[in-house]
Amino acid sequence: MAGPIRQAKAMAHKSRVLFSVFYIGSTLTTLVLGIWLPDDLSFVVIVSLVVQVISYFLYTLTFIPFGRKILKKLLSMTY
Repeated sequence: MAGPIRQAKAMAHKSRVLFSVFYIGSTLTTLVLGIWLPDDLSFVVIVSLVVQVISYFLYTLTFIPFGRKILKKLLSMTY
């Protein structure tokens, strides 16, 4: 377990700052859309949730040793 200051420092590390910004941005976007969009546009919130889950997965991979290398290798095998 890490405290908030230690977590913020880890998130600001040069190897994961991009993924941290993507994750925080997608989380805030989902929250804002979920609160202020009318009910007939709920599909936009669902799309935002999917983006948020993907960004969380990528953010989590930055904490796993060689996580990004494994992801790159898996993606290169599929394309």
